Amino acid sequence: GAKNVAHGLDSSKIIAVNAFLRDDISSFFLPAYTASIQAGYEYAVYFDATNIVLELSVANSANIDAGNPSRILIVYEE
Repeated sequence: GAKNVAHGLDSSKIIAVNAFLRDDISSFFLPAYTASIQAGYEYAVYFDATNIVLELSVANSANIDAGNPSRILIVYEE
């Protein structure tokens, strides 16, 4: 599954994107998180012309609740 967040920006001016997904106890996880101590939080982040996309790993994202808040950092060129 994926979570799409509209960015409303000219995508040619986006320099970088990062995301932090939150679990149910206020821990935040970066993309590609695969530590065995807390499995189930792996995802990727990318952008297209209209959205920032948080794409969950099919094999290792069982603990991610797409309804939980996330933080997205966009570095943008004016």
